[in-house]
Amino acid sequence: MGQHYIMRVVGLTGYQIGGGPQPTGMVQSYDPEGHGGYGDVALTQDLQAALRFHSLESLHDVWTSVPRCRPTRPDGMPNRPLTAYSIAPVPVELDKVTGLWRTVSPVLE
Repeated sequence: MGQHYIMRVVGLTGYQIGGGPQPTGMVQSYDPEGHGGYGDVALTQDLQAALRFHSLESLHDVWTSVPRCRPTRPDGMPNRPLTAYSIAPVPVELDKVTGLWRTVSPVLE
């Protein structure tokens, strides 16, 4: 099956309004069309439930995807809702013994 990648959210880009805790976790699902083009993302702490990508390119394509229903922001720039989050691509692989996904990097284990 080979190596795949998950998208780990490490916080919000720039600053956080309200000073509350930063969102963290792995992207479980994402719909750029959700919430009228503002995007709908679900995060998980469960590696097995995380959305997996076959390549860094496909991960990047999802992270920078532009909703059809709201393609531009008020400032005229492309609307890329998921880029509001700082992310880190994490390589994962399927463990042949347990049948569970695991990180290739020891950083998250």
